[in-house]
Amino acid sequence: MPHLIRIAREKQLRNWDIPALVAVIEVQRHSNNVPLPKEFLSEYEQEIKGIIDVIKLNQGKRWDQVYATSATAAIAAVNGQIDLARVIIELEDENLVNKFEKFMEHYDEFEEWLEENGE
Repeated sequence: MPHLIRIAREKQLRNWDIPALVAVIEVQRHSNNVPLPKEFLSEYEQEIKGIIDVIKLNQGKRWDQVYATSATAAIAAVNGQIDLARVIIELEDENLVNKFEKFMEHYDEFEEWLEENGE
């Protein structure tokens, strides 16, 4: 993946698919897969943070939902926030966003239910 990020940075690729790929690969890498050998881990973790430079190429532009989801998931993933990256990836589904908004409208009721049920 560091090679992909390096190419994206050099070619100034600004589309959503590079950050999305980085996010998905990192999430999957932490999901019951064989870990990277320890001797490569530090360099790998440093190299993948280069996706942030790729994302910065779109700093002055308006992001659509797909790019925003991809970029924020990638930033979370390369900073070790794998669960957060996984959730952000799932939010790309617009129906899920709408459901989440509805849920948040009634969050107080949900909190009360949790308290009543010892959660």
